[in-house]
Amino acid sequence: LPMQQLKKGSYASRIKYRLDVSKKMRELGLDEVKTYTLVNENNATRFNYDSNEIIKLERPISKIRTHLRTSLIPSLLEVLEYNKARGVEDIFIYEISNVYSKNKDEYIEDMKLTFLISGTYSGSMWNNNTIKSDFYLLKGILENLIHYLGFEKRVKFTNENIVHFMHPKISAVILID
Repeated sequence: LPMQQLKKGSYASRIKYRLDVSKKMRELGLDEVKTYTLVNENNATRFNYDSNEIIKLERPISKIRTHLRTSLIPSLLEVLEYNKARGVEDIFIYEISNVYSKNKDEYIEDMKLTFLISGTYSGSMWNNNTIKSDFYLLKGILENLIHYLGFEKRVKFTNENIVHFMHPKISAVILID
């Protein structure tokens, strides 16, 4: 056989970063979901933080999948509704995926992490100890992820400039640097 130098394979840095974040989210007890990139017009306009132009397909394949999503939140809310309708009360999910928009003539593609918690996070049968989902549990999961990524000295939680549709007392803006 001919002699050849072997090169160790590795992931591109962006993919490795995504895999590391995904692994940490699973360690924190959340399950990954994959939802449709194509959504209806209502879901495309909901939670459009940047108020960028939404992208409509010229020839959509169905009437309910006509736009590219601008946020992952509506998709996770649909997963929540689907599971609640089937009697599943404890839902701890996340998605890491791309969202799309247009600003003037520039198309924008951003990777986002979104997670949703509902119900009882953990419980112990022998001493009836449970942790209910609330803002502080969500914040704890987020702080754990921030620490894992090494951002703890660079991050700041504030209640200034909260998006208008968020509750002012149980929401926060997270600033890095």
